[in-house]
Amino acid sequence: MGDAGRVSTETLTDAPGGNAGLRAFLHGLPGVDQVGAEERAARLGTRSIKASAKAEAI
Repeated sequence: MGDAGRVSTETLTDAPGGNAGLRAFLHGLPGVDQVGAEERAARLGTRSIKASAKAEAI
């Protein structure tokens, strides 16, 4: 997988402060397509969950 989905910390620190600035920054990011979201969910569904995480969930 490449770096296409990653945002550098320099980009985040350059974003103006406040709620409006955050909204503007987030709206400028590319969206997630349905196929990509479904593939990611399928991959996460095949991962094993450690016993400690299961105990915390209960």
